[in-house]
Amino acid sequence: MSAPWDQFGPAYDLAPFDGAARTYLIASSPRTGSHWLGHLFRACGDMGAPLEYLHPRHLADWGERLGTAGAAQTVRAIQRRRTSPSGWFGVKAHWAQFAAAPGAAAVERWVRIVRDDALDQAISLVVAKQTRSPISFRPSSGALIYDRAAITAARVRLAQDAAGWDDFFARERVTPLRIAYEDLVARPLDALNAARAHLDLPALSTLPDGDGMPARQATATNALWRARYLEETAGD
Repeated sequence: MSAPWDQFGPAYDLAPFDGAARTYLIASSPRTGSHWLGHLFRACGDMGAPLEYLHPRHLADWGERLGTAGAAQTVRAIQRRRTSPSGWFGVKAHWAQFAAAPGAAAVERWVRIVRDDALDQAISLVVAKQTRSPISFRPSSGALIYDRAAITAARVRLAQDAAGWDDFFARERVTPLRIAYEDLVARPLDALNAARAHLDLPALSTLPDGDGMPARQATATNALWRARYLEETAGD
């Protein structure tokens, strides 16, 4: 995207939808490829445009733009412009975002995106924070400095986030579709079709041609930090 990324703008809008939307939620944690997954879903044309609508700052911004009051009313207004003709409306949310807006959306189907390699995930989070670039649409604006303590703290934070989702699904007796970041990268069409089957949508033979897909952000720095961290913590 040449223009600044605008998740609130018309680029993500769909034809006005007046029916009763069916909502699915991508239950995510930071640095699991959830933005890429959400944009892949959006590119299909029948899976809505799942973004972080429940993020507290985003929800407040949406409320101001749409003139709505309260999370539930705001989500209903977003559904009118971000629901596909198929009737599916998608939301992507980290655990803290979802927990902060209980009941904002009646979720019918759940997709859990995880990253099996917790260390890679933590390193990716530290890199994103230092560069101030959580998504490739936002240019990097900070220097990278290896920080063992920050990586360890990120591992703890991400484990807590995952535990929040685990506890919720166990408590609600929900079994979400599980997609691992590693599988998404290696076999994206398989991951996409698993999600489409979960939503009762037909399988695709090829990946959709999505305009404005986010790019992977990992560089050689991630691998160097991983090797150094493992060497430094080998005796721990």
